[in-house]
Amino acid sequence: GDASVWDAFSYFAGQKPGQAMAGHTDPGFLTIKALSSVPGLEVRDAATDRWLAVEALPNASTEAAAGRRQRLVVLAADTLEKWTQGRIPSCRHRVASPSGSSARLSLVYEMRVLGEGLNASDAAA
Repeated sequence: GDASVWDAFSYFAGQKPGQAMAGHTDPGFLTIKALSSVPGLEVRDAATDRWLAVEALPNASTEAAAGRRQRLVVLAADTLEKWTQGRIPSCRHRVASPSGSSARLSLVYEMRVLGEGLNASDAAA
């Protein structure tokens, strides 16, 4: 079986400025997000301890609807960090509230592994 998850999040326009989703890491192995035409996704730079905006793509949602190639961002998640003994850290990220009149739709695939709480050496056995 597969423990992976597809999610869709909608962040409504007209909210107070700030965070729509607080900083966090994801469970699982990898998280794959389709870039939105509305900015908001931010990742934490561990070296500088600063939040960095992930660039939104102009017309991303209309291009995806028209069948054009969509750009993706891939984030390491908690199980990958554990299995690599911290060599590949889980990516801390958050979402800022959309500014302006456009809502932000976020499509997310979380790749999870059955038994992901195991150590990598235990999982291979």
